[in-house]
Amino acid sequence: MNRLAALFLLSLMLCACRVSVSTTPEKVTAQRGTAQERAEVVRVADSIARDMDSGDFETVWKESSQILKDATFEVVFTKTLETARGNLASSGKRGEVRVGFLKKLEANLPEGEYSIVEIDTAFEGAAVTEKFVLTRESREWKLAGYFINGTKRFGG
Repeated sequence: MNRLAALFLLSLMLCACRVSVSTTPEKVTAQRGTAQERAEVVRVADSIARDMDSGDFETVWKESSQILKDATFEVVFTKTLETARGNLASSGKRGEVRVGFLKKLEANLPEGEYSIVEIDTAFEGAAVTEKFVLTRESREWKLAGYFINGTKRFGG
């Protein structure tokens, strides 16, 4: 019953999110950036990941970008993270990191400074890739999106 209730709650929360689909996909090539730029965004993504690992989703929200705050509500964001991360162990072993920088992310977003940080993470029972989409606001990198892709393993 708890699983059914969680799925129902998640579907309600997702209904409140804006979703856009591009009918004309543009090929976008991410830039590598300098070693200093890469280290900076990895540090920010790691800090966000630690807040998520400890369940401090309110801090993640407060420190997020205006782009994210304009796209959803705080309660939807925090409850969605609680549900998604609740199905994983409280923290995972983070491995390979991939970083890219872009000036344009989506057609409905303004040009700016964006970075995508992907981190391979091994949680107990699941191997995932965490994707942190960051944007620079007021000279600081802030969270603009967070995605988890991966597989859940059952049993040993």
